[in-house]
Amino acid sequence: MAKYWDRFRFKIKRHFVEVLQSKNSDHSLAMGYALGTFVSILPTPGFSFFIGLLLVLVFKRINKAMVFIAMAIWNIWTVIPFYWLSLLIGDVIFGEMPVVLFQIEFWNEALQYTRRFLIGNLIVSIPFSVLSYYFALWVLKKVREKRRANATRD
Repeated sequence: MAKYWDRFRFKIKRHFVEVLQSKNSDHSLAMGYALGTFVSILPTPGFSFFIGLLLVLVFKRINKAMVFIAMAIWNIWTVIPFYWLSLLIGDVIFGEMPVVLFQIEFWNEALQYTRRFLIGNLIVSIPFSVLSYYFALWVLKKVREKRRANATRD
């Protein structure tokens, strides 16, 4: 089992090194990470990969590897707190606003919670994706500076 984890960590590290050594700009890499973060936080478990694939095909200038690296980092277990926060924000926005559109109460409740959750999720995911862009830029600059310093020392 330890061999498996060692190989897995080596592959992940190799992909990060390949991304860092690519000719892409820091902006392209950070945009890829931010887009992957946005897709991951959206409440689309199971469809996130396909949405990310579609966005990679549409936006040609972003780094495709960073989109999928971000989506691997932000898996279903790490976004649960964001879903909880989304519902709290939706509750604050909509309060106890009654929704009566259907004759069956179940559908009214489902609509009310879905609306709260989706609006709250957009309010959470957009700013967090912007923050992840700047975080990725900062990390990329620090790593590249460190690599340059190590290269000049050798």
